[in-house]
Amino acid sequence: MSTLRSLLRRHSRLAFDTSIFIYQMEAARLRAVHRLRTPDALQAATAIRSGATGIVSNDAAFARLGSVAAILLDAFL
Repeated sequence: MSTLRSLLRRHSRLAFDTSIFIYQMEAARLRAVHRLRTPDALQAATAIRSGATGIVSNDAAFARLGSVAAILLDAFL
């Protein structure tokens, strides 16, 4: 991450949307820590960064997250 910041400082005319980068870094962290698949990590990162309190899914992988509640559809069927 520091390498990217250094690059951006040297090239001030380079356009970069930092909000997307923050979501991607959170997804990478979730993927590494909780062993989520990339699509699941991106969904979880979006939920967490957006302030969601839960994720409705049928994927038990979300149950490994502690920061949002996993609402599994199988529990209601």
